[in-house]
Amino acid sequence: MKRILLCLVSVFFVFVVACQSNKDSSLHRLRINLGSEPQSLDPRKVRDINSISLASSLFEGLFRISSTGVPVLGLAEKVETLENGTKYLFHLRRTYWSDGKALTAYDFAYSWKAALEPSFGAPFTSFLYVVKNAKQIKEGKLSTSYLGVCVKDPYTLEVELEHPVANFFELLAIPIFFPVPKHIVEKFPSWAENTSHYVCCGPFFLQKWKHQDSLLLKKNLTYWEASSVRLLEIQCFMVSASTEYAMFESQELDWAGSPFSTLPIEILQKAKEENLLHIEPFLGTYFVRVNLQSNKCSPSVRNALYTSIDREGLVKHILQGNQAPAQGLIPPSMRVSEKNELCSRCIEGLKESLLQIQQPLTLLYVNEQRSHLVAQSLQEGWKERLHVPIQLEAVERKVFYDRVSKGQYELAMGSWIADFNDPMNFLEVFKYKDNGMNQTFWENAEYIDLLNAAELCKDENVRSVILQKAHLILMEEKPILPLYHPTLNYLKRKKVRNVYVSSLGRIDFKWAYIEEEK
Repeated sequence: MKRILLCLVSVFFVFVVACQSNKDSSLHRLRINLGSEPQSLDPRKVRDINSISLASSLFEGLFRISSTGVPVLGLAEKVETLENGTKYLFHLRRTYWSDGKALTAYDFAYSWKAALEPSFGAPFTSFLYVVKNAKQIKEGKLSTSYLGVCVKDPYTLEVELEHPVANFFELLAIPIFFPVPKHIVEKFPSWAENTSHYVCCGPFFLQKWKHQDSLLLKKNLTYWEASSVRLLEIQCFMVSASTEYAMFESQELDWAGSPFSTLPIEILQKAKEENLLHIEPFLGTYFVRVNLQSNKCSPSVRNALYTSIDREGLVKHILQGNQAPAQGLIPPSMRVSEKNELCSRCIEGLKESLLQIQQPLTLLYVNEQRSHLVAQSLQEGWKERLHVPIQLEAVERKVFYDRVSKGQYELAMGSWIADFNDPMNFLEVFKYKDNGMNQTFWENAEYIDLLNAAELCKDENVRSVILQKAHLILMEEKPILPLYHPTLNYLKRKKVRNVYVSSLGRIDFKWAYIEEEK
């Protein structure tokens, strides 16, 4: 009898522990939707917001953007500024990769040099150009041994710049500057394509990856500040916008919408009325890229397409999320250009432009609801105002990026979200035609000279005038047709706390936690 009672007590104890464990796990698990497969989990290759945010959860650089939006020391424990800001000495923390191997300055030097190899496909490589000789290395004019990076010892990294850069610490928080595990990458070139050899150094590590379906991130106990990470896991689904909303409604998701995915437009009004919709500013611009290699896309054609876009109708009737019409590339809050000046310059010669569009054009975009609705609106507007037939072509995200990077398009939906709060971040995208993010094949010598002058200008008022002139050149030649400035629209459970969402579209779960419901 005593043995039976003991067994019953044991079973009850196991049951209680299991229940408590399940309860605790729910308090430390966040469930989100990525919308689709991440473009890459190699921090040097990320391009879209989803992949950039994942990279910031899985990796860290010398600096990290804090929950107050300012750069703070990350893997660097101390930094010395030398030679009037053209040289820095970074002293690294004694920290480790997720496989337990020591993370050293050699990993940083290796990562940056590999990304600058001419054959390496890294869309944000141009951010590395602030480092001495980086641009010449990427162009194949110099070997990587000339890069302004020197490993003084395993935990000391010296970096020499081309010139002083005011926002250098912010740049260091961008994934292209993150280290990769040299000991893994050299041995397994496809290390970032699955979990078999995936090694990282951020607040979380990748435990499971079911392609086209889900990711599972777990707390990384080797992270140098693991004690500040309260979430034990992040479940990442890959479902459509409509499925996402249904999962949120049925308590299967804790977060829905921006910045990982887009909420169905038809639910926005309901969400507003129920006070569930969070709308926050977003430093970005959505536009249509124009392939200047196409003989259909002459300057007059680009001008006609630009001038005949009904931006007010687009944001009011199609998007419905407090977005703002975009006449230019740079968001209004940055105060670089005047709307009226851009408009007047674009309207000039419109009648002549209308006569030039004689051939149908194809508009390429990612196959998702919002992009499709915007593309349809443009198609109808251009047909009505210009009598131009526009063929719509919707493709999967990876196919879209691949085709745009290869110039296999005429018109393509695009966007730029700020990496740091400076108009230069927008304008530099189109500085060189071989920049991995330009992809319009547009380049202008005067534009380049103006941006070079702005880089060296220390007078903010003079610098603003220089950038305004550059912006006007870009909008006069129109390699892009701006549409709207986005907002962040998302739903979240009240119990989800301390998720950092910035106006740059970044989302960071390092400090997040789930509040126990009373």
